[in-house]
Amino acid sequence: SFFSPFFKQWYQRRVAITAGVESLFSAYIALSEWEFAESLFHLQSFSKLYRDFISTFSDKEQSLRKVTKGDEFPELYKWFYRLYEMLLSKYTLYFSRVLLPEAGKKMPKGTTTNQIDYCGKIADFARRTKAHSVALLLDTKRLNKTYLGDGYKIRNGDFDSDSFEFESPVSQKYYKDQLEVVFCHGKDDKLNDVDSSEIANLYLGAINNRGKPYFYNPNVKNTYYVSLVDENIFLSLVYHSEKKERDTDITRFIDEMNNNLKLNKVL
Repeated sequence: SFFSPFFKQWYQRRVAITAGVESLFSAYIALSEWEFAESLFHLQSFSKLYRDFISTFSDKEQSLRKVTKGDEFPELYKWFYRLYEMLLSKYTLYFSRVLLPEAGKKMPKGTTTNQIDYCGKIADFARRTKAHSVALLLDTKRLNKTYLGDGYKIRNGDFDSDSFEFESPVSQKYYKDQLEVVFCHGKDDKLNDVDSSEIANLYLGAINNRGKPYFYNPNVKNTYYVSLVDENIFLSLVYHSEKKERDTDITRFIDEMNNNLKLNKVL
């Protein structure tokens, strides 16, 4: 009938949208549970679905970002793509110690092609405020599954389910194996024993409402900050100098990381 092509296209779009939304929120959950491969597969699934979907809005071979910025593209679908980019940026930050060595020269400065260059932002912030270290720690006891690490080796440059081989990295675990450093930007790219102990005590006290997420140790003149920036992941800042609890630059950075990683400005 006359309406058949219209309703067929309408139905196909609705199916694609439903599958795309499912992929995005599955990726969100997988990231919070620190699932390296599962997160990637969901993000790739959304990317493929979206490329097929936007072909109905453009007859030329264009990038996803270029097409989704067009005035003719529906606002709801632009929102889906912004969410996708935010999740992709999170993924690249969380698993940077796995992805950067694999990428080699293709990703020398981190996530510069994504919506948020977390690695660049952290490096700039650390340099500007003279932070000794900026780290992300995973609370493995809050995960639904047993934590096995994030050391995956990609074979032959392929990205299918058979190309991942688990390879446990050298880990930094503290406080009876509950907390694991999964990202660290600093002089040595790791936390020393004194700093790690202070951070663990500060985090566990704050998460259990037994103290502030800030501590200055006058004996060694070190300042520590912690903040839960995702479901099971918290940010730690270490300064080998005295810093105020409400330092403007530091609190602004912590708030920005909270808003971005929790997707407060998207969801």
